[in-house]
Parts: sequence; structure tokens; C-alpha cells
Amino acid sequence: SFRFFTENGVGADAEILINKIEAKNNKTKLNKILSSTILNNPIVVQRATDNPFTPKYSYVELNNSNSNAKELIEILPDEFEYDIEVRFNPNGNTSNYNDFVYHDSKVNAGVEIELPLFISAEGLTMLDTLDFSLADAKSLDNIEKAMFRIIASNTFPFDASLQLYFVDKNNDILDSLFMADNRIMPGEIQEPGNKVMLAKITRIPEIVGASKMDNISYAEKIIIKAVFNTIPKDRKLKIYSDYKLNVKLVADFTYKTSF
Repeated sequence: SFRFFTENGVGADAEILINKIEAKNNKTKLNKILSSTILNNPIVVQRATDNPFTPKYSYVELNNSNSNAKELIEILPDEFEYDIEVRFNPNGNTSNYNDFVYHDSKVNAGVEIELPLFISAEGLTMLDTLDFSLADAKSLDNIEKAMFRIIASNTFPFDASLQLYFVDKNNDILDSLFMADNRIMPGEIQEPGNKVMLAKITRIPEIVGASKMDNISYAEKIIIKAVFNTIPKDRKLKIYSDYKLNVKLVADFTYKTSF
């Protein structure tokens, strides 16, 4: 669905006439022009108010029932072209000469797009690669063991399991941490809106011995592999663009010393 919005920062009534909104995909060379009965008539936007100065906003919903919004989204546009007219005081002097405009008054117009993605996940895998180095750590040869901890902050409404791979400069795997059965808790869906509003924090520890630490000491990157699953698996959930999985890796080292 589209939501066409206008902001009127002028102290005069206005009309917005949308002549054309065209979606374009510059890679595939596809384009689609928005059609809707709503666009046949001007959109009325009330005047801004003064003392204090407050712009006025107007919103018009364009969805599958009143437009071809779905067809525009299906071409996966990377650009929109607008042809829009703004008319002030369309009905003449209705304010008894109390209209106003300031140097920072402005008129904005744009389109907000909602792409509802409902999915259930089974083995949905995401990967990320980060730089990593223990070169600055002191006395690596004296490390007897280490306690690594993953701190995962999950706003996806899916369970996840993590695997970390330590790789060298040639991207060859040297070693790994955390078996795939470690569970990252899903974000909790809250009402109203059926949206995850607060991240769920999960901490996963693993003790690493001297031999594995030796392998890790040569690593220059970490590959983080997250596998997402819906519980129950046939449950379809709505995905928002601000959902994310943040992963932090911390470690405590046990050193061997002599006096």
C-alpha cells in the first residue's frame, strides 16, 4: 500500500493535484504509472497555523482496493517520478486577509510505501563477515583457556541458532565456536500492531582450550552464521524493515604465570 502525504507550511489552504506518479526499475527498464480514482480530484490540505507556527499534514491511502499499488511494487522500483501541482487559496480570500508565509515555510509531498512481508522460516540462513584480530592481545602463548560469550540481541520474531567461524586471510576456516543447537530467543510480539517492540537478549558461553585458542590466534575475520526458524514452523509472521540481530563477542582469558 502507498500513503501519499503532504505537508503545508504556508498559512493558506492548498490543493495538491497529482498528475502522475511513475515507478521505475532502472536495471530491468520496467516502469509503471500509478492509477487510482482518488487521484482524479485535488487533495485538500489545510493551512498552517500560527502562534506557535505548526504545519498541517494530509494523508491519502492508496491500496489494492482503490489503486494499482501492487503492480507498482511488483517491478521492484528504485526510482519514483512525480508530476504534482500545488495550488494555494483555491477558493480565494476565505481568511479575511490573515494568510501568512515565513522564510522557513515549505510544502513537502512524498510517498510512504508498506510492503507487508508475511513468512514462516525454516532454515533461513544469514551470513555476515567481520574483521577480527587478537594481534594486540598480550601473552597469547600463556593462555590456558578462554571463556567466550555471545551476547545476541534479537528483534526478529524467529528463533535462531548461531555458528561462528574463524578464518584466515584466504578465508580458510581455522576453527569455530558455538554449535548450531544454541538457541537465540525470538523477539516478543506485542499488541497493538503485532510487532516486536523490544529486543530479546540471549547470552551463550563456551569454554575454549589452549589448542583452539592457538587456531583462533591466526584468524583475521569471523563469519557469523545465523539460522532462523519459526516456532511453530507453519506460523506466518509479519517482518518489518527495522528488525535485526545484533551479535557481540566478548572473552575472558585464563593465563598461565610463574613466579
